[in-house]
Amino acid sequence: DLRMFRDRNFAMGTVFIFIVSVTVFAALALLPPFLQSLMGYSVMDSGILIAPRGVAAMISMISAGMLMRWIDARVLVFAGLLISAYSQYMMWGFDLEMNSTPVVLSGLVGGVGLGLVFVPISALTFTTLNARFRTEATSFFALSRNFGQSMGIALVSAVLTNMVQVNQTVLGSHLTATSPEVAKQLPAILTGNQEWLAVAQLLVQQQAAMVSYLDDFVLMTWVTLAAIPIVFLLRGAKAAPAGSTGAHVALD
Repeated sequence: DLRMFRDRNFAMGTVFIFIVSVTVFAALALLPPFLQSLMGYSVMDSGILIAPRGVAAMISMISAGMLMRWIDARVLVFAGLLISAYSQYMMWGFDLEMNSTPVVLSGLVGGVGLGLVFVPISALTFTTLNARFRTEATSFFALSRNFGQSMGIALVSAVLTNMVQVNQTVLGSHLTATSPEVAKQLPAILTGNQEWLAVAQLLVQQQAAMVSYLDDFVLMTWVTLAAIPIVFLLRGAKAAPAGSTGAHVALD
């Protein structure tokens, strides 16, 4: 029933959850291959490093449900977006020499932001919607979230693949016969010693992949910040019309 999109909170909430899902779940898709292929962690260790994000999200979601009794849900969503964006900003500092601490800390911060976003936005999306639309609206809301997840994973994967090629070309272009490091190895190369070339190629590939992951983290940060204006288009619980019932009770 297309009439449900006349409700501003539902229409904006659906767009919002799509945008946020693009970035939140894209990070979960990027981290395992990053940790395993570039940082050298095993599958089990990668899972352990990512697990704190889920624990923090669970605690944050429980806390958000209680905080909505005293704090406007829009304030919580706004704070959650800023925290999520800061978590992604922390990932800008990742490098091949770091230990596991930055991964765990950024995951904890991201989990807190995730909980503060998802619970309040779910309440705000349905708080002004007429009760007769809620069954259908809930399905469409879930569809938007799942579609956003799929789009996010596809987007960051495409960007990663493309930027690896671009960055590898750019980095490789600096390895010329006139480069100081190449000049030192030139006699060995000319006499048939290809070991240095193999090592140089491997390093260029690793650095190109690292820079490409950082490009994705930057993109995710800006997409998250792009969702902030939607928060100001949402109505609070007290703006609910007389015909709506149910969802606003949790926000009173």
